[in-house]
Amino acid sequence: MAAPRLRARPSPKAGPWHGSGSTIRLDLKVIPNAKADKAAGLAADADGRSRLVLRLRAPPVDGKANAAVIAFLAERLGCPRAALAITTGQTSRQKRVTWTDPPTDADARLQALLAD
Repeated sequence: MAAPRLRARPSPKAGPWHGSGSTIRLDLKVIPNAKADKAAGLAADADGRSRLVLRLRAPPVDGKANAAVIAFLAERLGCPRAALAITTGQTSRQKRVTWTDPPTDADARLQALLAD
């Protein structure tokens, strides 16, 4: 009998983004109805996965918060909105965004987002 396959999880010390080359995956915790749009640091979820916390003014109604996530990240990362897509968590505060064809300085842009 074959050994069970374990799903790889990032360590708690790993950043909230993973991947390289043609795609980067960002793990987010989105807090809607905030006073201002901003990146609010990092938080660990129950699995110990590190997530970038985004506080957004948009309400979690009719996809407004999801649209705000894409708009906020596109502006701060300096990339087109079409390069970003919410791949999991459409109706949840825990989301994964995929950045397609990121530039070579993507890691520096993400670090700058954390520093804001």
